[in-house]
Formats: sequence, structure tokens, C-alpha cells
Amino acid sequence: MRILIFTLTFLFVSNNMQAQTIQFDSDRAALAFYGDVMINALDDENRILAGEQFALLLKSELSSEGSFEQALDDLKFISVQYPEDRSFRFISWQLKESNTKYAYKTYIQTADSKIQEFTNDKYISEDDVENTYSRNWPSQLVYKVKDTETADGKAYIVFSMRQVDAYNKVKVADVLTFDNGTATFGAPLFVKNADSERPRTYNRIVIMFGADANASLNYNPALEMIVYDNVIPQSGMMPGQGVSKYPDGSYQAYSFVEGKWNHIEKLYNEVMSEAPRPNPVSKKEGGVFGKKLGGTKKRNN
Repeated sequence: MRILIFTLTFLFVSNNMQAQTIQFDSDRAALAFYGDVMINALDDENRILAGEQFALLLKSELSSEGSFEQALDDLKFISVQYPEDRSFRFISWQLKESNTKYAYKTYIQTADSKIQEFTNDKYISEDDVENTYSRNWPSQLVYKVKDTETADGKAYIVFSMRQVDAYNKVKVADVLTFDNGTATFGAPLFVKNADSERPRTYNRIVIMFGADANASLNYNPALEMIVYDNVIPQSGMMPGQGVSKYPDGSYQAYSFVEGKWNHIEKLYNEVMSEAPRPNPVSKKEGGVFGKKLGGTKKRNN
């Protein structure tokens, strides 16, 4: 790892508007500092400015020779996810730019240290289950990667999330394949009504739900299935929210059968009479990385 001694001037856009000079003894120390400010600063401008510096420094480090072998465990404010074969890794994070807007950075780094960055700032909607993406895949926070197989060979299920706006979040299970080293997202692996005369295939699973809820979409190793909350429309509790979707206590799933993931409409038959209404997310709750953020509690995806 490169060890640098350098001095940076960081402008805190705060009440006193004073520039402060900060000396770091290594690039990791600088990354840790800017990552902390990026997540925990109270002022929007401070978080945005720190996020820009963090992205520049991290991209520089990832571009260095042998960087894939360098663990990023000490950078607590990003999500680093490997497949089981550890042939690549996703590096991603979210930045709260304001009370109503979030920005995302998403990279794939392969074992030969090549980097692919995704800069599309859109989100994947519930209607977007048949498109394919390559370099224009929407940036989002990746929280799990699951190896899988297709009739054409190896593929991966990529689980990710994005805060759409002040009222809604979206979670996605996408299919990743590589074509001459370029990532492609979306493949017809998810099948509904598999036993019928007219089965329907989809390229991804997408669920959208209220920002004050905690809907799950993940691979369950005990069941060997992709399991997710069934969500239903209901009036939101936040001022101005209108209707969002909330878990009703039942679950849907996909089970792997001969190169496809077949849909199970109801994994459990017990359905609650009313969708559970969790307390609004507070600053005391943790992030979606499965790590503690600034001394906060861990949240489940």
C-alpha cells in the first residue's frame, strides 16, 4: 500500500466559514476522515464536499497496482461485497445530500484490478423487470452477491437498495453476467407460473416500499431460496407521503430449479390482518451495510 504524508485544506461550510488545514499521515487516514464527515456531518454542504474528496481518494487507491488484494474493512462507511468465487467485488455507498435526496457511488473491481464505475443516477422501478443494462446500470448500494448458474454458464445475483425519495426505497435482485470483461445486468432467470402452459420470465426482482419500513429481499441459505416481503399499498404516516407499500407479514420466494429461479407465491401462509408499521428510521439506527455507523445499531436488509 502506498504511504503518503500530505496536507489537505478542507473547507467546512459552517457558520464560521473557516478553512481548516488537516494533516494526514496516510491515504487511509484521509479516507477514514472524509468517510466519517461524509456520513455523520450535520451540514449538507459538508457531507457533499467530504463525499467528493472521499470518492477521489478511493478511486485513486483502487487504480493502484495490486489494489484488489487490499482489504477495505477499515473503511466503515462503504459496502464491500464479494461473490463466493471472489473473482470481483462491489464497492458502493450512499450519501445523504439533503433530507429528500440521496446520491450513490457504485464500482465493480475485478481480480485483475480493472474498475467499472456506474454513474446512472436513476432508480430501478417495479415496472423495470425486463430491461438489460451494462455501463448504464443505475448506481445503488450493493449489500449481497450470490453465485448462481444459467444454461449459458456462471452468473451472479446482486442484491442492492436505493432510497428513491423522502418517502420510498427500492430493493433489487439483479442478474449479473460478464461479456468479455464487461458487466451486464438482467437475464431471464426468474420464472413465474413455471408449471403453467404460459410461464413468465423476468430479468430481476424489484420491490418498492415506504422509507419508514424495513422490507427484506435477500438470499436465505437455510432455505436455499431468495426470500422477500410481500408488500401492499397503504397510506403512509409521514406528512405528505400519500400511499406507499408496506410488508403484510407474508413472504414470496424464488427457488433454484435446473438453471432457473422459480417463483413461490406464498412461502408462509400466515398473513397479518394489518401491515406492520415500524417506527420511522432515526439517526440512531445503523446503515444497510451490516456495519455500525458512528456507534449506531445494525439494521437487517
